[in-house]
Amino acid sequence: MMIDAYIQLRRAGEEVTLTELEHTYIDSRSRIFTGAELVNVFESRFKSR
Repeated sequence: MMIDAYIQLRRAGEEVTLTELEHTYIDSRSRIFTGAELVNVFESRFKSR
């Protein structure tokens, strides 16, 4: 799930690190069950970058 989300974000041009993605997952793990959900949460958290 983490790698799938990372690849999806990188292909979309996001400058994301695995560490940022991992922190996003840990902070919201009770509501993230798929890679797509992880991407959505990450994008909503870091939208202003």
